Amino acid sequence: MATRPRPAATPRAPPRSPVGADLQLLRKTHQTIDRVTNTIESDFHFHVAIASIMGFVSESIHVRDRVQPQTIRFATETAASLLFPFAPHCAADAYHQLTGKRVWERPWPTPDPAYLRREQLQIVVQVDGKLQARFQANHDATPEQLKQLARDCAPVRKRIAGRQIQREVVVPGRLVNFVTN
Repeated sequence: MATRPRPAATPRAPPRSPVGADLQLLRKTHQTIDRVTNTIESDFHFHVAIASIMGFVSESIHVRDRVQPQTIRFATETAASLLFPFAPHCAADAYHQLTGKRVWERPWPTPDPAYLRREQLQIVVQVDGKLQARFQANHDATPEQLKQLARDCAPVRKRIAGRQIQREVVVPGRLVNFVTN
């Protein structure tokens, strides 16, 4: 009986300095690793983990023609690894076809924190608990900068004009709320 030739085992490493679609796909890869790992370890909401993998695979398909081969290979190998607990035979076969190795002998993928951090965050602005605006801010913006950016939004300026702000609540990376009298 003839055996199938094994593919050449290439290092499972993405490009060193990704940009554009490569960076986008690597971020999605590491976010998916993080989400699936956390869901399996803490929540036991396996349907959420499977949906995350499906969304990741779908996004990988859409960008596959715009990324470097090692990026799509890294993403595909990672998807097969993450799928293994839910569809072991299919995932093991896919992983073996890609790497020539057994998925159960490889360590579980770990997310790189550098790819989990987003450069721009969407901040929600509320006045008295009601949504007024949204804006983009750098991930490292200080609470004072976030408050100033929130005040600069036209709907917020109109809503707080002539009112005294009693309290300013800032949840970094998420929300600015102005409480008026």
